[in-house]
Amino acid sequence: MKPEFENIPLVKAEKRFEIEESGKKLLPFCPYVFAFIRKHPEWKRIVDERFEGYDKL
Repeated sequence: MKPEFENIPLVKAEKRFEIEESGKKLLPFCPYVFAFIRKHPEWKRIVDERFEGYDKL
């Protein structure tokens, strides 16, 4: 996520809701997304548990 969007709670909540509702899981290969999820552990529930770096989140 681009830094200019990081502090927009509604955008973040809406994206997480869309992913959860779709039943899909996230694969955070992008280092920015990975760092965001580490900073916001509530997002970890939408990450695929088979993702290689899952235990580092």
